[in-house]
Amino acid sequence: IATVIKPKLAKLPKGTTEIKPAEVAAIMKSGKKVVLVDARPAARFHEGTIAGSINIPVSAMKKNGAALLPKDKDIQLVFYCGGPT
Repeated sequence: IATVIKPKLAKLPKGTTEIKPAEVAAIMKSGKKVVLVDARPAARFHEGTIAGSINIPVSAMKKNGAALLPKDKDIQLVFYCGGPT
């Protein structure tokens, strides 16, 4: 029987940082260019997502990588999923 549960975030790739939901909301409200990427499976994305998000499941990102991302490198990317992994 588990006696302690400690969420553990996956290691972030070099050059990336974790941000809190309130920070994402502030960025969106500011009008700054941002692309929200919902990394959950398509079925979960279609159940509900943050308005304006695009869906790139982890499996698709592994397969097609950067080809799925915006060509404009000045746009901030925010990836999110269903919770701690």
